[in-house]
Amino acid sequence: QGCLGIDGAGSGVVASPRLIPLTMNTGIARVSCGSHHVLALDSAGSCYAWGQEGSGCLGQGKGGVPAECQGILRTPTFVKAPKGTLFKSMLAGDEGSFFVSTEGRLFACGLNRGGRLGLTAEKVWKASPVKGVDEFGVESVSMGHDHSMFIDHTDRLVAMGSNRFGQLGATPEKNQTNFAPRVVAFLKKENVTPKLVGAGRYFTVVVTYPKGEAGAGAGDRDEEIFLCGAWKDGLIGEFAEDDDGEIVCFDFVAYARFSLAAPSPWAVTHLAVGEHQAFVVVQHAVAALPSQHLSAPAGALPAPQSIV
Repeated sequence: QGCLGIDGAGSGVVASPRLIPLTMNTGIARVSCGSHHVLALDSAGSCYAWGQEGSGCLGQGKGGVPAECQGILRTPTFVKAPKGTLFKSMLAGDEGSFFVSTEGRLFACGLNRGGRLGLTAEKVWKASPVKGVDEFGVESVSMGHDHSMFIDHTDRLVAMGSNRFGQLGATPEKNQTNFAPRVVAFLKKENVTPKLVGAGRYFTVVVTYPKGEAGAGAGDRDEEIFLCGAWKDGLIGEFAEDDDGEIVCFDFVAYARFSLAAPSPWAVTHLAVGEHQAFVVVQHAVAALPSQHLSAPAGALPAPQSIV
């Protein structure tokens, strides 16, 4: 699908690392991999994309990929942005892309499944500004199957997209979709501040620290981990289909708090979330979240398990 960014590789396997030819004069600052496309950000604030166009996730505009390419860009190609816009980060998801400008504005393109891009069109072919985000100022963003989450410059957690499994941190309602960004309320109730967020297939993981403290394990309280969305027997993001092919949820968690069995105070340094799994790096230990192998009180979610 052109995801390696190497023209001529075709459908074959590249068994050893190869240098990707680049036309830009500045170095690459970061790379993000989606399901069938890749984004790269250079040190000057420009983005490049390659792979399968899908529903517009390459940001080339409708018809921007030449017909002879059959919907696939096999080499890094400049992502068109509004004049004067430079990016500080980007994210490649499943048939979707986010771009965060140096001013904290959020741009999106691709498949707007469940309203996860914060736009109204089903398919977005070029990097388009997400309305209502200017008041937030995006610091970091994560994209799930049909929802997205981001943390703003005032340390608020903001959600977009479908909440049918409670993945937005609220009790699910039938056919509930949020095209406009909205602040997640339960963190204020718990008196905590979001530090890291990851959106999985039908769930969300949030790492927090006590409000009013500096984070990173400061103060008397540890950082905490919250989970919301679909789950079954300790497997997050689990779901099933009924006889009509409709996706149904085994169960949902409006939100649940986790604490790790680690020396106190501890701090999470990294969070990685996949479709059905999540990992956190706690100082110099790694923990899987959650684990179905550990016992827990009746009605509670299993606790995270350290990986030795």
